[in-house]
Amino acid sequence: MKGFSKLGWAVLALLGAFCLGTVALRRGEHINALWIVVAAVSLYLVAYRFYSLFIANKVMQLDPTRATPAVINNDGLD
Repeated sequence: MKGFSKLGWAVLALLGAFCLGTVALRRGEHINALWIVVAAVSLYLVAYRFYSLFIANKVMQLDPTRATPAVINNDGLD
């Protein structure tokens, strides 16, 4: 299942690169807006998936075992 997921992300990245290449290399011709939309959505999805993982692991160093403030400061309120 993990290999299939990586293959799906690779296909999505290649689709986005192909659409961006089509937009960049079509000089002087009318371009359908669908190329731009597909390229943008592909880029946003890939960036969201991998850049958010980088931010969570390296920058913020999130720890799922860390107690929440509600547990640490048990003052009877929400």
